[in-house]
Amino acid sequence: MKALCRFLLLFAVLFGLLAWPWPGQRQAVGAFFRMEARFALAVALPKHPFRVEGVPDSQPATLDTKVIAADNGGRGENGANRALAIAFDSVSLDWIPLAMFIALVIATPLPWVKRIKALVVGATAIELIIAVTIAVNVSYSLASAALPAWERSTLMFANHLLMENLWFSFVPPLLLWAAWLAWGGHWKVFAEHLIHR
Repeated sequence: MKALCRFLLLFAVLFGLLAWPWPGQRQAVGAFFRMEARFALAVALPKHPFRVEGVPDSQPATLDTKVIAADNGGRGENGANRALAIAFDSVSLDWIPLAMFIALVIATPLPWVKRIKALVVGATAIELIIAVTIAVNVSYSLASAALPAWERSTLMFANHLLMENLWFSFVPPLLLWAAWLAWGGHWKVFAEHLIHR
């Protein structure tokens, strides 16, 4: 019981420290997020013109990144394609799930070599999920009514699951951590540690 309490306390402290809005955190996370967004959209929408940029501080502080993309389905007053601006909160979308995964892995009482491997693989998986989330959200925002119903419905469902649910920021890191424990049989060592200490 004491070992479980120690694990939970260490996780809570680590997650709290990592998630705390430290000075410069949003700027650093936002810069990385914008780089990731450029890469994800270049892969997902190679023929679609877009621009990724930071949002001025005068805007809501949490929405620090925006993707500006041509809306081929709509026209402006002069007949040119309209542009859509899609805003993102880089800390909530990118850093919070990563911080939760880091806290879970570091708090897990296993050898450091195993924890470091888990951090590398898990962080890569989380960033891939985030890249897919960005691509899905922008694709859904740009989707025209001309798309087949099944394709638009799929995009709508994926966007709802990945982007519109706060809980999704916490589910992938928890599932990846559980998968890491199960994959290497680490859960046995973890369980024994919790039971016998």
